[in-house]
Amino acid sequence: MSNPTAIITKLEDCPDWLDRMLAIAYWKAEYYLELQDLKGDCNILFQFEVWSEALELYLKKWDIQTFAIITAFNPESALLLLAENLRRHAALRESLAPHCRMLLNSTGQNADGSWQEQGFWALDIDLAKAAEIGTEFGQSAIVCWKRNEPVELWWLSTKPVS
Repeated sequence: MSNPTAIITKLEDCPDWLDRMLAIAYWKAEYYLELQDLKGDCNILFQFEVWSEALELYLKKWDIQTFAIITAFNPESALLLLAENLRRHAALRESLAPHCRMLLNSTGQNADGSWQEQGFWALDIDLAKAAEIGTEFGQSAIVCWKRNEPVELWWLSTKPVS
């Protein structure tokens, strides 16, 4: 299994070898998480420093103990054509589905919406397995959470970014 090369719980704790601007981009991103319930689907906004009451209620309602937010788009921050990103997205779904209780859609974007990536919100996934899958798909980082702990940015890339 893959282990993260760094776990960031506060932006100021970002390792010196990691490109601070890239870490800030991940940290400041807006993640729209799809929720499913009896009233239909809706999305809620998740951000590292903004824990929403709606998210907390949803996690408690379904007794979720862990989650990871993972994309297959643009590995190692290298832009790919949309068709290739969508192919990778479908393959990521197949890789994640057997390892989590629920697999819901997510979208990550910067504040002005000029950058956007589709991904998945894997609920009740073993976080080490999430890191392994993220590494297999060439992702620099994934978002991880475990009940009663802070949300973390798990840096997966083994090569220094500068």
